[in-house]
Amino acid sequence: EANDAMISRLQTFGYTDANNDEIVAASKRIRNELREAGEALTYTDLRKQSIRREIMRLTDLQHHQVDDSIVENVFDSWLSTRHASADKHLFSDCVDALEAIQLQHPDAVIGAITN
Repeated sequence: EANDAMISRLQTFGYTDANNDEIVAASKRIRNELREAGEALTYTDLRKQSIRREIMRLTDLQHHQVDDSIVENVFDSWLSTRHASADKHLFSDCVDALEAIQLQHPDAVIGAITN
C-alpha cells in the first residue's frame, strides 16, 4: 500500500514511468555504495535518496537539481500510508500481548515489532 502511494504521488508530479522495482534497486545500490565507503544512513534518508534517484533516472536532472520538496512530499505520502497500513493490519491481540509481556517482564524494553 505504501509503495503504491509513493508511485502514485510520483506520478502526480509528472513522473509517469516511476517504478517501485527501480526504487528498490536504487536503495540496494545506495546501501552498497555506503558500505564500501564505510558510511551509514538512516532508513528515512535511504528511502528519500532512493526516491531522488528514481526522479534522476526519469529525467536529466543531477542529484542537486532534484527538488527537495518533491522528495519530501513523496516520502511523506509513503510514510503516512505505511503508518495507516500498519494500524489497519495490526494483529488484533497485539496490545493485549504487549501488556502481558510488560506484566511478566517489567524491565523488558521493546524497541520495535515489525512483520
